[in-house]
Amino acid sequence: MKVFENLQILLILLLSFLVLTVKAQTNNGVIEYGVVVNMELTKDKELEDLNEDILRMKTNDTLVNYKLHFNTNESCFFVEPAILNGYDSSEQFSSMILVQPKHYIHKKDSIFKFYENHKLLGQYTIAMEKEARWTITKESKMINGFLCYKAITPFYNYGGWRDEERHLDVTAWFAPQIPVPFGPNGYHGLPGLILEIHTKVNSFYIKNIKLNLEPEPKIDNLSQYKTISLGQKIKGMRMMLTKEQEEFVDKKEQEKMQKK
Repeated sequence: MKVFENLQILLILLLSFLVLTVKAQTNNGVIEYGVVVNMELTKDKELEDLNEDILRMKTNDTLVNYKLHFNTNESCFFVEPAILNGYDSSEQFSSMILVQPKHYIHKKDSIFKFYENHKLLGQYTIAMEKEARWTITKESKMINGFLCYKAITPFYNYGGWRDEERHLDVTAWFAPQIPVPFGPNGYHGLPGLILEIHTKVNSFYIKNIKLNLEPEPKIDNLSQYKTISLGQKIKGMRMMLTKEQEEFVDKKEQEKMQKK
């Protein structure tokens, strides 16, 4: 039965590829995404103390736009500047909803880079191993005139953290007619551009699509910033902790190790 389902999925993708060959090849594009904060978070008892923050995020989500610039080999994702209520910048707002303000991915590299601006460490990028463990389903729907298929993966964020214990899945809708493996917020690795992403915290949706632009859109590879390791970032963060905070972090790490 499983083999039959896999063959069906393969057939779907092959048919999508045949449709693609009839259309003009997509060489580049600019995608504008909007974001929606998931109000189901307010029903999570573990997050009750954050309800006021969640409501403030919700009042700002319609004011923020994200863009993805891509060509056939690479992409960059970034948040546009915005005047927000209760936040110093759109970058600060993004970090609150688990969105990194800048990403760069090259499909031939084994890593991707994301940008951060830290009070102690300054501006820098962190290079992370690519991770894309998608399960493609047979479900489909139309998004902005493109036939899209549903894929799911265990929840993870830019730090590589997974929450498989609570089985929190990310749902993506990708368009094989735009055959590039990129998407918003660092999500990647599907046989088509990701047009929608749904997580427990937020959802990205398409606002505008422009393809085959002349001149090609600029791709920021974030080379203007120093690159540090995740370990260096953690060390820098620890330098800002008080003794009590550090003891709390150590306790949580020990509890996590004991569960494994």
